[in-house]
Amino acid sequence: MSAMRERLRVPDLRSLALACPGQGAPPLSPRRREPGVVAALLLTTALACAPEPPPPPAAAPSPIAWAFDAPSHWDDRVTLAEDEAPGDYLSARVFLYAPRDTTVRPQVLLGVVVYDSATWARVAAEPGPPQGDSLTSAAGQVFVAGMPQSNPFVPGSADALTFDSLTVSLDTVRLRFRVVR
Repeated sequence: MSAMRERLRVPDLRSLALACPGQGAPPLSPRRREPGVVAALLLTTALACAPEPPPPPAAAPSPIAWAFDAPSHWDDRVTLAEDEAPGDYLSARVFLYAPRDTTVRPQVLLGVVVYDSATWARVAAEPGPPQGDSLTSAAGQVFVAGMPQSNPFVPGSADALTFDSLTVSLDTVRLRFRVVR
């Protein structure tokens, strides 16, 4: 093995004195100089003496599950999707209407957003139009419904008529929504 080491010029790390600077021992120094030993020492010092990584941040509480009994007249043009937009909420899901006009992106019929109670209190107090209406709360979480303020399609178009027929009222959402534990 030592013949192989000589051909590859691999330093014998057993000949090195290892000590972390600042721990009462002298810094790393080779007992004998070999090519690449200084680089190996620096890398070894960095790896061996690196401080412990900080603990991972505490995970946000996971939202409680919920269910919504979709109206029977909602057809295959209505789909459920995660809302990927950034926000201060725990989770957000949206029911989307896929228009017949494929040049128009799907439009939100209903969104359900879950906030922790403190965040919802702050968001609800912000000036401007409300972010939605509180449906219920459980275990420190508030479930909020967001619905379109108007029909986004050209008045009288097939998509406008369909969108209107699929829109639900806040009362209907409250009747069909429940928290699942």
